Amino acid sequence: MFFRMLAVLAGLVGAPFSAALAQAPTRAPVRPAMPAMAPLDPAICADPERRARLLADTESENERIMARAGVSAAYSEALITWRNAQLVRSGRWTEAERMAFTRGLRDDPGIRRSVEAASTAMGEIAQALAPFVRDASPEAACRAIVALRDFDIRMETLDDGQWRAIDAAYAAEARRLGVTLD
Repeated sequence: MFFRMLAVLAGLVGAPFSAALAQAPTRAPVRPAMPAMAPLDPAICADPERRARLLADTESENERIMARAGVSAAYSEALITWRNAQLVRSGRWTEAERMAFTRGLRDDPGIRRSVEAASTAMGEIAQALAPFVRDASPEAACRAIVALRDFDIRMETLDDGQWRAIDAAYAAEARRLGVTLD
């Protein structure tokens, strides 16, 4: 998901004001309700019955995770588009200020650290899953699913941190301009 955030920010640098205004909803998008994902208990893999149920549900689990990521990405993109349009519509944000703001987000040390942490996490999950690729046993497949769930939870936490930093930057920019983002 953090790659989606970077793509949204990169797209904003080159997007003209008219595109931001044309694509923006007139009201702030509503954050979708998504309950937190719970980690899977690794002990499930030692219990043949519970392990079999988990393995039978692998495709549904993957679909749920992908759906969550898609809903979250769509909301985040809509929110950034709406915020940009609010600032543009205020008449107080110049093209140069918008471009500088977007570059500043991209270069923000906190966001960069979060992106680096996400990249590190991706490398760690690849290393953690390597043994499971060689071992096709049901136990190994179960441990891989548990590891992937933990990874997805970790990535959501990192994404939340990135969006908090972006939210704070937009709030500060709105205050600087004397604009409300309600």
